[in-house]
Amino acid sequence: MLARTLAAAVAARVAAPAAAAATSVGARRLATDAPGGDKSAKQATGEAVRDAARQFKSDGAVGRQFEADGAIGGAVEQAAEEGALPKTFKKEGKIGRQFTSEGAVGGTVQRVAEREEEVGEKMASRGGSGGAGTGGQPRGGAEEGAAGGGGSGGQQ
Repeated sequence: MLARTLAAAVAARVAAPAAAAATSVGARRLATDAPGGDKSAKQATGEAVRDAARQFKSDGAVGRQFEADGAIGGAVEQAAEEGALPKTFKKEGKIGRQFTSEGAVGGTVQRVAEREEEVGEKMASRGGSGGAGTGGQPRGGAEEGAAGGGGSGGQQ
């Protein structure tokens, strides 16, 4: 019962920033793609990719929620302190450490977000002149397949 209540509270707190980020990015893309806009579609897409990736970094609207003082991290930290979860879920515990920007889970998300932010920057700066991911070359190796890399999503 406590787990469901905790999950519902966390979902409610994370949904609003994620929806706001998506709305903000979508509105920006529509504004730049409108007739008479001075940005190319590639440039607008690059900006959207960059802005969306920033939301998942440790200081972004979504990533911030996983910090010890964020909605998800704070709820888990509190549950661990109250004994509803094992102490290993605390931010310095074996499991909790994995969700920091240096941990296995949080670090992977951080690196992917940084890489996608760079791709968005390149696309936005190149405008219509053949940005990242064009020319038949995948952006990264096989490990990037599920994270938005080029190609068919893995090794072949």
